[in-house]
Amino acid sequence: MKLLLFTMEKCPNCPLAKKVAKEVAEELGIELEEVDVEKDMLKALQYSVASTPSLVLVKNGDYEVLFRSEVPGREELVRAIKALEAV
Repeated sequence: MKLLLFTMEKCPNCPLAKKVAKEVAEELGIELEEVDVEKDMLKALQYSVASTPSLVLVKNGDYEVLFRSEVPGREELVRAIKALEAV
């Protein structure tokens, strides 16, 4: 399982999203990959991401966009990931 965080250098909310995503990934023991949408637009399109910050969970070749254009709270992100882990 991997958590993808889509960011952009000029995004005012991305630094907080990075902090939350890093904390949650470490807590849950899952891989975190940051993707700059300006440098890797193809990957953003692959995961249906058009805005930042966006968080996508990849599991067994499938993916689910958890949050688009928003920074979730730490507990909110943990709940979203755990709900998909159970599926």
